[in-house]
This record gives sequence, C-alpha cells and structure tokens, in this order.
Amino acid sequence: MWREQVRLPAAVVDVRVRRARTPVVDATPAGLSVADMKVVADRAFERGREAGRLEVERRCGDVLAALETLVAGLTADRARERAALTAFGIDLAVGLTRELVGDVVAADAHDIRRLVDLALETALPSAAGSPVTLRLNPDDLSRLENGLKTHPFGAGIPVQLVADGALSRGSVKVFSGGAEVDADLSRRLAAMAAALHAKADSTRA
Repeated sequence: MWREQVRLPAAVVDVRVRRARTPVVDATPAGLSVADMKVVADRAFERGREAGRLEVERRCGDVLAALETLVAGLTADRARERAALTAFGIDLAVGLTRELVGDVVAADAHDIRRLVDLALETALPSAAGSPVTLRLNPDDLSRLENGLKTHPFGAGIPVQLVADGALSRGSVKVFSGGAEVDADLSRRLAAMAAALHAKADSTRA
C-alpha cells in the first residue's frame, strides 16, 4: 500500500533541532565545589546577620537617645514646675503675712514699743553716744509717748521723737551718728520674701 510521506515545516524541524542541541547549564560556578558553595552561602548569611544586628543597634540607639531627650525635658519641666510652685508658696505666705500684719495694725493691736526697741538695738551700737532721732507715724508716736510715761527708754539714751506722716503705721526710722535704720514694714516684708526666694534658689542649685 502506498503511504503518503508527511513532511513537517522547516521551522518546526529547526526548533526541535535547537531544543535537542541546547546544553545543560551547570549551576555550580566553575572551580567551586558544593562544599565551597556552602561556605560562601554561610559567609553571606553571617554578613547579612551582622548587618541586620548593626541596623537594630542603630535603631535602638536612636530610640534610647529620643527617650533620654524626653526624660531630660520632663525633668526640666518638673524642676520648673517645682520652682514656680515654691515661688508661689513664698509669695502667698508673704502676702498672707502682709494682710495679717495690716489687720493687726488697722486694729491698733501692734506692739509699737517692741518695734522701736528692736530698731534702737540695731542703731545704738553705731551711735557711740550720739543723739538718736526716732521717726514714726503720728498715730504710732502718740501711742509710744503714752507708753513712755510709765516705761521710759533706758538712762543715757538721748532720743528725739519726730512724727513723720510719710511713714506707714508699724514703720520706724532711726538716725544716729550718720547711720540710718529703716524698719519700714513693707520693706521688711519685701526683704523677707527676697531672702526666702534666695534660699529656695540656692537649695535648687
């Protein structure tokens, strides 16, 4: 029986030929055994792990630095808050003292003789026997003069009393031997407040 010979197109034949002739590529680089490749892979892994560790350390360092900055800021804020609270407490205490003293003076209940004696104790060491001039508010002077009738100053203390309407009640000024003692009530309170603030500042430092 006659059989018809089937001829394939040349392109198909060529493809088949090319596929048949394609060599198998060896994935192992020339000159390296499987053991060598494992060593190379292990080294690459170690380098990658070290790079990862360094990156983690860097990021942790950045986080720690940010936390330290935050803590320092919070510490500074708390220090400022404590300082402000201390200053407020001092001002409040002095303010209350001023009000209480003002109420006492307004009620004519302050001890003017005691205030005068304290001022004289401060001034007399520098007086060296010189005459002493004592200036007071007119109302305080009147009260003092009434008290001097029964309890005069000590012997040998020449004191001149002068009414000074510019002085507030509870204030005393002493002049002697070129020295001056200003026992003004408002100034004494201001000096007390300044001393307390200075002590608070030195404690924080």
